[in-house]
Amino acid sequence: MRLSKAAFGLVILTSVSIAADGRAAILSGRVTDGVNGVFDVNLNVFDSASQTQIPTSADHTDANGFFAFTVPTGTFDIHVIPPITDRLVGVNQRSVVISGDTNLGTIVTQPGFILSGTVQDSGALPVDAVDIDVIDPVDGTTIYTPGDNTDATGFVDVVVPAGTWDVAIDPPTSLFLVARVLPGIAVSGDTSFGTVTVQNGFALSGNVAGPGNAPVVGADIDVRDSFSGASVRLNNDNTDSLGNFSVIVPPGSLDVAVQPVVASRLVPTRMLKVDVSGNVNVGTINVVSGLNVSGIVRVGGTPRALVDIDAYDASDDSVPIQGDRTDANGAYSTIVPAGTDDLVVDLPSSTGFKHILLENRSITSDLMQDFTLQASPITADIVPSEIGVTRGSFLHYTIAIRKGVAIAGGVDTMVVASALGGAVTRTLSPRTRRSLPAGQGTSTFGPFQTHIPPTLAARFSRLPVRVTVFVMHPTTGAVIDKDFFTFRVY
Repeated sequence: MRLSKAAFGLVILTSVSIAADGRAAILSGRVTDGVNGVFDVNLNVFDSASQTQIPTSADHTDANGFFAFTVPTGTFDIHVIPPITDRLVGVNQRSVVISGDTNLGTIVTQPGFILSGTVQDSGALPVDAVDIDVIDPVDGTTIYTPGDNTDATGFVDVVVPAGTWDVAIDPPTSLFLVARVLPGIAVSGDTSFGTVTVQNGFALSGNVAGPGNAPVVGADIDVRDSFSGASVRLNNDNTDSLGNFSVIVPPGSLDVAVQPVVASRLVPTRMLKVDVSGNVNVGTINVVSGLNVSGIVRVGGTPRALVDIDAYDASDDSVPIQGDRTDANGAYSTIVPAGTDDLVVDLPSSTGFKHILLENRSITSDLMQDFTLQASPITADIVPSEIGVTRGSFLHYTIAIRKGVAIAGGVDTMVVASALGGAVTRTLSPRTRRSLPAGQGTSTFGPFQTHIPPTLAARFSRLPVRVTVFVMHPTTGAVIDKDFFTFRVY
């Protein structure tokens, strides 16, 4: 997974550059906590392109927070690392251009708390050099946390802002230990995430090639469980200069998605149900050129950030696309295969906006497609417990219906499964009245389970099956909102 690092600090730039004359430059400035200078802050300098640390000396702040030390000219990331006992959040000032003596002005660090814990293996032995990432669960950015590798005892401590964070545990690949994520760690004071055990895993490797068998560089590799749909946390999961990748995964049946960078105009693809019981090389995965779909998502005239765009082909199969989440300007840009049939704007029902489903739109050339979100008094989500089931087992799901206004009465729902673009259908739940409380809020129904008998399994075997919930007006039967997911029968 590619995650940007968010610097939690205000940097007031008053850069003054003197033309370079071949000599080294002086980098200076001051670090404060918003009021006072901070003593003994360490400043590390990294080349922005290679991320190689540049050797520097006398690179700590004085008693009043001031610093001045010699650096070469170039473009650098400046890491500002307060003493951990000060409980101040570090700052990563990116891409600072130094062409002569440069003053960074005042760098304001923000208060935080110590987040600590210990990592061990399945034999209860400490694991050294595990990278700990602290991730914003809303936008996926990773908080800058200097000193975030475990020591020889498996212990790590970092300073983070107050908030609720996902904590990623990334062991070195060479140890064949599976990375994992601790979701929803609330930090309002010094916090320990306890002792975390990482399980043994296996190497899943392969090669990604594009047209002409050219290596695909920088493609993102994503893995999830073929049945539960749970995402597997990966470390160093991008293809190298030869298109090769190797990641550590747990044993089991796994779906492997390959997502080239959008600029390559190559279509993401995936391998389904890769059985892992030892080290596995999946060989060469070929990707083809595709078409660009881009646009802006708005609410009224205002761009909307963090909206997920999904794509489905004519068989109802989801396409694992990149660039499918809108940025701060509401813009998205992604690559899809020719013939893509459906585009979906997927928002949780809690936002109060209807799902947008642009159906039966065969895409044969680059497409500019804007979307305008529509508020609705009733919105719905259907949430599966699994994305894959075996013949004769059960499919489980829940339905959440949100009322954004205080209205009395209920709504009707109907759940339908379809495959092959709707050529094969089956009603999983007939039209049913759902009573809703008079006030605003979300009502959850289920979990429901549907048996997958052998006859149905034979018709749906390995096909993408779309399960759609229709929320309808109780009198007119008009569809108010609908949501869906896809699963497979193995």
